[in-house]
This record gives sequence, C-alpha cells and structure tokens, in this order.
Amino acid sequence: KVIIFASALLCIGVSTAHAQKITADKVPASVQASFKKQFAQATKIEWEMEEANYEVNFKNNGTEFSAKYTKDGNWLETEQEIKKTDLPAAVMQAVNKEFPKAELEETEKVTYPDNKTIYEMEMEQGKQKFEVQFSTDGKLLKKEEAKKTESKG
Repeated sequence: KVIIFASALLCIGVSTAHAQKITADKVPASVQASFKKQFAQATKIEWEMEEANYEVNFKNNGTEFSAKYTKDGNWLETEQEIKKTDLPAAVMQAVNKEFPKAELEETEKVTYPDNKTIYEMEMEQGKQKFEVQFSTDGKLLKKEEAKKTESKG
C-alpha cells in the first residue's frame, strides 16, 4: 500500500512539476521590473515557475494574457487570448483546409521578442484533441495530439 501511495504522489508531483504556482515575492526583481515595464496596466496577476522560466498570467484591458521571462528578466514570449474572428484570413483558411471538421476551443496570438507572431489553438476533431500552431501566413508550424484530461466521476 505504501508503494502505491508513494507512486501516486510521485505521479502527481511529476504532472504538476511543469508549472508550479509561486507567490510574487519569489519572483526576481529583474523579472518583475521587465513585466511592469511591458504591462503597466496588468491586473489579476498570477506567477508560475515553468521549468527555469517565470510565467505570469494576467489581464490587460479585460483580455487574458500570459508572458514568459528568464530569471534575468529577459522577455521570451507573450500569449494573448483572441477570438476566432480575430485570426488572420490566411490562418483561418489553413485551419479550415487542414482541419475541416474541427472545433476551435482556445485561440491565442503568440508574440516573440523578434516581432515574430504565430497563432496557437486547441481544437477538437471527432474524438481527437490537437494543439496546433500556424504562422501569420497560414503555414502549419506544429501539430500535436493534446492529452485528454477527462475527469471520471
């Protein structure tokens, strides 16, 4: 019984290890300064550790965002939740061609320091869930099957 319990704890630990909530006082001053400079109007701020980087989830003018920084405060990326209708036409056409029967569930615009922008979305097609990324001109950059998180109850 002890082994099973320990294994279960280990599994829980591993599954939560990739993003761990932390309090603002655990975030280096350099990271906080970069974030405040970039998003002075941010509200509902929540910090997480994602591997060696700091991720902050927040709202800005009612829109949900997340941004990632290195421990030195270097900005890595920002994800902004957008409506499906805000996707560029080329991306929407590519989605419809690549996944004709898919239902978009989450749509985000991801911006990087080099001004590169991609569009990331979660979609369901039949019984399959995918996480996909498209370039602004509609090129499929990444497609991976998302792990289903079904709750049994």
